[in-house]
Amino acid sequence: MSENKVRLFICGDFCSTPSPSFISIASDLRSLIDSCNLKICNFEGPVKSDGRKLNKIPPNIQQHPDVPDFIENMGFNVISLANNHAFDYGDDGFLATQRAFRKAKVIGAGTFDEAYKVEITEVNGISIGILALTYASFGAWDLSTGKFGCAEMDHLRVNHLILETKSKVDYLFIYLHDGIEYIDIPLPEQRERYRDFVDYGADGVFVHHPHVPQGWEVYKGRPIFYSLGNFFFNSKNTPDYKASKRYWYNGLAVVLEIREENNSLKFEVYNILNDRNRKISIDTSEKMLIHTTEICDLLKESKLYEPKVRQETDNLWKTKYMGGMVSSLVAVGLRTNFLGCLKSVVKALLSNNSKLVYSYIRNKNHRSNVIRLLREMQKYR
Repeated sequence: MSENKVRLFICGDFCSTPSPSFISIASDLRSLIDSCNLKICNFEGPVKSDGRKLNKIPPNIQQHPDVPDFIENMGFNVISLANNHAFDYGDDGFLATQRAFRKAKVIGAGTFDEAYKVEITEVNGISIGILALTYASFGAWDLSTGKFGCAEMDHLRVNHLILETKSKVDYLFIYLHDGIEYIDIPLPEQRERYRDFVDYGADGVFVHHPHVPQGWEVYKGRPIFYSLGNFFFNSKNTPDYKASKRYWYNGLAVVLEIREENNSLKFEVYNILNDRNRKISIDTSEKMLIHTTEICDLLKESKLYEPKVRQETDNLWKTKYMGGMVSSLVAVGLRTNFLGCLKSVVKALLSNNSKLVYSYIRNKNHRSNVIRLLREMQKYR
């Protein structure tokens, strides 16, 4: 490998509740990973341990104890634990996971200082910083009452941290767990925040959590990947489980190449396929090439993007907010006087839905969606 360049392999979520002995890696994918200096993935869910199951919005995920060794043997050397499942089994589950990685750097979670520490590595004379963050989920430091937590993307420290770190490193990348699950596009508020990271000095933003691929764009010469989707994800107890969500088994991997002599940053995108929870490979199918082109095109033209936002927001209203949140909090309140609204709020907060309501309100993406919907409603009152 040339002495004046650095290559990074960046992919999305990894989870395997069954033994990873069922999983093989295609030779071309393994060669691609091996060609890179830094290899980064999101480890979503703690390893099985004696940790107690956290009382939170389900599901609570655990991974097979052999998965950390499997991932390290695949070549990954930077592991993010900044996600909404890192503390599904409390501090004990988190600590067991942290200890399970013997060679890779574990980032994005821990004590406050550990969680918000930028991982800085120098390769071939080029210094690279990686900051792992998550949205305001259970386990995020902004909400944590324990000794440990995940770095939260909107904490006041984050923008200052980007500014400070950028003055010390050649390149700084944000690796982020955020977004709305199972949809093809990011929301406008997400795009604004990720561009904000670049404005403060980040050289690229790489997002995971939606579990499906979303498009990417170049902003001020810096790439923003709105969702890398799953690299491999099976949180069920059997390798034979088949998920019903579209594009669940399709992800993106990005290879960044940085050259010192001309200070250039280039990237290549690869479609990744999880074949029946048995094999991870590079997907060269025409179907996925067409799909990735389409989801990128959605971001380029407002006449395509804005109707898609309205469509996805309407779908979320019907499938998620109406039953779980709005019917118990907002919708009732809109039809009653103040006292009736207050009663409905108290009733909801005392019910089994309280954690769901709290989660939706605290999550900026869901909150923005509800505000968008209510704003549209005002036009017809």
